[in-house]
Amino acid sequence: MQKLGKNKIIALIIIASIIFVSFAAVMSIQPKDLNYVQNVNLQEYMGTWYAVKEIPSYLGVPPFGYDSTKFVNETATYILNDDGTVNVINTAYVDGVRTAVEGTARQVDVGKIEVSFFFGFWAPYQIIGLDEGYRWAVVGSPEHNHLWCLAREPSLSAVQLAKMDFIAEANGFDVNRLVLVKQA
Repeated sequence: MQKLGKNKIIALIIIASIIFVSFAAVMSIQPKDLNYVQNVNLQEYMGTWYAVKEIPSYLGVPPFGYDSTKFVNETATYILNDDGTVNVINTAYVDGVRTAVEGTARQVDVGKIEVSFFFGFWAPYQIIGLDEGYRWAVVGSPEHNHLWCLAREPSLSAVQLAKMDFIAEANGFDVNRLVLVKQA
């Protein structure tokens, strides 16, 4: 076995230190908050919302998992629990079959929520646009990989959709990635 010289040992220590510091720096980076709504009345936000536009989501590998571009009649229903958490029920139809997933949301700050659908893994979401009458909302993730344009009705006017696009783009989302969700 060959002995390592002093210079090689120092070089390996330096390389290992650089890798460790780089990894620690990447892991400590937190995405910046979006320009989220500061005056959300959680009670008024409860109820059923239709997804009218979204950045498509993919999870898992076919045939397991999901591809949200195949969803029809996608909704999210929020029910306030006595302890202040929110029961979340997301439903959609895929190939004519109703699918649903239940989770829990908790309010981190006014306009900021975390949602968990499995095993205590919490995902941050922020309400970045909200109609005064709670007729529509724009909800996104600080990492810019998830965005939903939600409405109390299955469709919105072109003017309302354009306003939602403007809010999304002002928060750094690529609105070219948004797709209309089919609501029957």
